[in-house]
Amino acid sequence: MKIHSFTSKLEKIASINHMTCKLYLNLYRKAVLSEIRSANINKNDKILIIGGGAIPYTGIIMSEYAKEVTIIDRDKEAVEIAKMHVKKLRITNVTLIQCCGENIDASNFSKIFIPLQAEPKCQILNKLKGTAMKNTEIIIRLPKERFAKTYTSHNELPIKNFQISTDVNQITFDKTLFCLAKDIISNEAHI
Repeated sequence: MKIHSFTSKLEKIASINHMTCKLYLNLYRKAVLSEIRSANINKNDKILIIGGGAIPYTGIIMSEYAKEVTIIDRDKEAVEIAKMHVKKLRITNVTLIQCCGENIDASNFSKIFIPLQAEPKCQILNKLKGTAMKNTEIIIRLPKERFAKTYTSHNELPIKNFQISTDVNQITFDKTLFCLAKDIISNEAHI
């Protein structure tokens, strides 16, 4: 079983119990807060998260600091479960949409966050190149070395002029890449 499928199933199972969801949120809080600081996320930001899953912990935590958070996921069931959690938490500035990352119009967002699980990253970035404003900030989680073969590494991404932060340390990721939409290279070979 691929790790993407495993994680998706695990989140759906964990989402049955509200206390498990809170525990899940707390496991990632420190990493997400570090990413919020590194990305300078503030109350003026409209954030797009591509791939939120059934427990959209990144979006829930970022909603405390941003003006608006839109979370998309290709999995309809995950989106419906996530909507229930956001409603139960009484979060009003989060919107959840069932959509693939390579199909989203990103023109209205100041920052775009691409979690580790979001795939296919090269096609998603190609879409962002065409729809996001040139100075839109792109934030991408990168895998730990032992997971490099499972996830897209930064060397595979069609991006120039980026910075990498090592301020996070989770089970599967320990780096975050930062770039601007204008730094995405249109390269059909990556698609």
